[in-house]
Amino acid sequence: MALRREADRAGAAWVTDLFAGIKADGFRLARPHPTREGDGIAPGSWSARTFLEGRAASGDDLARVVSAIDAFHAALAGVPYGEGLRSGGFDDLDRYEPAVAIVHA
Repeated sequence: MALRREADRAGAAWVTDLFAGIKADGFRLARPHPTREGDGIAPGSWSARTFLEGRAASGDDLARVVSAIDAFHAALAGVPYGEGLRSGGFDDLDRYEPAVAIVHA
């Protein structure tokens, strides 16, 4: 499990809800772990996700990374933008889920 302190509680809650229900087909996704109360964000703005083992992508992984990004975008097709995100779009996902470019070792 990986713990993270969230700077933007509303945005993090939206991403947590999104990632709890998204079907990860062709990419890996750090699934959120809810609190005992069932919330995605704990008091103090902490969140917990499944730890994904891997390594940072290199140039040799480019085809796999592009394929995973394409699959991730396809999984998000039709999902409305989250309220309160800084740009009003999925541009913010890099703040919440940078692990898209992590490849399985």
